[in-house]
This record gives sequence, C-alpha cells and structure tokens, in this order.
Amino acid sequence: MGKAEEKRILEAQLISTCLIGSAMLLEVSAGIITNSLAILGDGVHALYDFIIMGMLLATYRISIRPADESHTYGHSRIKTLGSFASGIALLYFVAYLMFRSLNRLFSPSQVYLDLMGFIALTYTLIVDFARITVLSKASKIEAGVKAGLLHSLADFFDTLIAIIGFFLAGFLNIVQADAVAGLVLSVMMIYLSIKLLYETGLELTDTVPPNLVRKIRQIIEEEYGAEGVSYLNIRRIDRRTYVDVGTLVSMDSSFSNIHSSAKRVENRILEAFGNEAVVRIHTMPKGSSSLYGLIRDSALSVKGVSNVHEIIISKSEGKLLVSLHIEVPDSMNLLDAHRVADEVEKNVLRNVEDVGNVMVHLETAGSPLIHVEKVNSSSSLYLKVKDTVREEIADFENIEGINKILVFKDPYGLNRVELTVSMDGRKSMTEVHEAVSRLEDAVKKKLGENIEVVIHAEPRSD
Repeated sequence: MGKAEEKRILEAQLISTCLIGSAMLLEVSAGIITNSLAILGDGVHALYDFIIMGMLLATYRISIRPADESHTYGHSRIKTLGSFASGIALLYFVAYLMFRSLNRLFSPSQVYLDLMGFIALTYTLIVDFARITVLSKASKIEAGVKAGLLHSLADFFDTLIAIIGFFLAGFLNIVQADAVAGLVLSVMMIYLSIKLLYETGLELTDTVPPNLVRKIRQIIEEEYGAEGVSYLNIRRIDRRTYVDVGTLVSMDSSFSNIHSSAKRVENRILEAFGNEAVVRIHTMPKGSSSLYGLIRDSALSVKGVSNVHEIIISKSEGKLLVSLHIEVPDSMNLLDAHRVADEVEKNVLRNVEDVGNVMVHLETAGSPLIHVEKVNSSSSLYLKVKDTVREEIADFENIEGINKILVFKDPYGLNRVELTVSMDGRKSMTEVHEAVSRLEDAVKKKLGENIEVVIHAEPRSD
C-alpha cells in the first residue's frame, strides 16, 4: 500500500471520528435536557463509536510502521489490542445504561418533547450518512476500515430506534417506551461488544479456526500426500494468514520438480485467501535421510535438550558411527549436562538400528548475538572473496553460475560468506547437496576454517 492510500485512510478515519464525536456531544446533551433514555442511550452508543474510531485512528498510525527487531511481524497486533480494550470499556457503559433503563421501566418519569431532542437525532442521522459515505470509499483500500463502516450502519438503525422511543414517550405519553428503547439499545450494544471481544480475543491468543487449518492442510496434502507433511504452523495477524509448512520430498526428486511443487502450493494458498497470506515452505529430504530425522528426534526427546545440529553419520565394520551436537541451557552444570548426553546416547542406540558408537558434543543454548557488517562490493576484501569463489567454482561442472555473493565481517575480520548459485533444475537433490557441500568445504579451506560459508542453489533460469 502506497503513502497516498495510507493518507486517504487516515483522513477518512479522522473525519469519521470528528463527525461521530460531534453527534455524541449533541445527543448526550439532548438526552439530559429532554430526560430521554433513548436519546441518551444513542449518545452512549455514539460515545462507543467515538472511542472505537479514535482507537482505530491512533492504532492505524502505529500499525503502518514497518516491521522492526521487536515486531518482526509488523505492528498490526496493536490495532487488535486497541479494539479489545474498547470492547471492555463499552461493557461498562452498557451496564450503566441497562441499570438506568430498568429503573425507568419500573419507575417511569416524564420525557420532555423538546426541539433539542429532534435536532440531536436528525443531526445524528445526517452524521451516520456522511460516515457511511466516507468510510465506504476507504474500505475498498483497507479491509480494517470495514469495522468502522459496519458501526456506522449500526448507528443508523440505532438512531431510528431512539427516534421511535422518544416520539412514543414524549408525543404519545407512552413513558415506558423510552425505557424499552434504552433496553433494546443496551442489548444491541452488548451483542456488539461481546462479538468484538470474542473476535479480537481469538486473534490476540493466536487462535486459528479449525476449518482454516483443514483447508490449508488439504491443499498441501493434495500435492505432497498425508505422509509428506512434516509440520504445519498457522497464525492470523490483522486478517493476514501466515503459513509455515515443512514438507518431505524424495531424495531422487529433481531440483526443478521440488521448486515447482512448492510454488504450486504457495499459489493455491494465496488464491484461496485472496493474496492475504504469507507462505513459507521448507522442504526436507526423506528416504535414506530419514535416518537423520530419527537421530534428531531421539535426541530432542531427552529433557534438557533444546536443539540438535551437525549430525554426522559414518560407517565402519558394518556399524554406524554417529556424532551430533546438542544444546543445553547455559545454567546447567557439567554433571547434569553429562547425564543428558548419556541419555541421548542411549536413545540413539535404542531407536536406530546398527549403531556402533554415538559421540555427543555439548553446547550451550542461546549463544550471544554476533554483530556483523556487510562488506561493500568495491572493497578489496569483497574482491578477494569473489576471486576465490570463482576459482573454486571453475572445478565444479554441476554449478553453472553465480547469481549473488554477500560478504560480512566482524571486528576480527571476515566472518560470513553467502552465495547463490544456479544449477540444472533436473538434478536430483542428492547431486545438489553433494555439490554444494563440497563447494562450501573448498571455499572454507581457502578463506579460513572459522569462516561461515552458506550456499543456496536455485534452478537455472532458461
């Protein structure tokens, strides 16, 4: 969404807030002067809408800020929190209005048919029409504005009820009609507030409708099969669906087929939700590599293990030799950490066939964050890395080109190299992984073993 559209939405919300604020002040004043609970009740409802529109205006200004380190999904959830708080505030006002309406119903008093009351109600109807016009245009740009539009439509009908109650009580002297109108307005506002609290509460607690999960899972399983879904995580933030999928693919599948499958799933999910979705698909090899998954699961099932990485499997004299790194809390002492490592070793020996030896390397979880700086492409350090990478890639027939080189350094020198290379999309994942791993090792030997080298392979664009 561009800056111009954001400005239009802010202007529409500001106009709507000012209009309903003026109607609220006039109706509350008229309700007190005429002693009409119908008008006063509609004024309280206008106060609710004034709070809602003001909250939406303020929180929208915050929600359009870009994502940062403390809000990686953006700031949209702040708008939801504001709506939830407004729903709680509304319940307090509704309780007061209902108490006054019940008291008036059993102890009726005279309603004064004053010109002020008709002026207030007529003005509110004009305001409702103006708000509906302004917000209907903005709602075509921002889905969140539709909430304000629906409240404007509800205000129109509420004001009609208030007019009927005021007319019957003041003109026909049916004094209970004013109290009944106040009770009707109370019931309508209770419904609106509970509905608002329910919907915003679901979003704040990351609750996803089961039918939504089933729909997304069906799309994924139609592509990969039920056994091909490793995990599925879904969350909803401000009407946007975030889908994180882990899929299992055959080691014999070609690189281009894996890429095409992931793209098909992503496009179908985006189509199903009108592009209001962010889809991330992580593909993991299955088949012979399921051995790695079994080892990883065996280690993670031990209490105290927070992560597992660098699993290496070798074979000697018909037996598997397994080494792996596990992360444990940094507050754990050596005695307890050793017991955790022993339990991991027993689990791997018990769950994985033909394992002769297990070596467990202990590390602490939550390593300190290392700050690195991106190296300018014209610097001597970058050019050195670029020349080294080109020299090594020349020996790899499967790697057809370099698409991107990123170089990072820390206060001690070269820290990290990220490469994106192109390969024939018909190559199997086994061939891709073997070539990428050998290239990573070759670059590290030239630049330094302590330097991190990460290589991403993508299909060649024909």
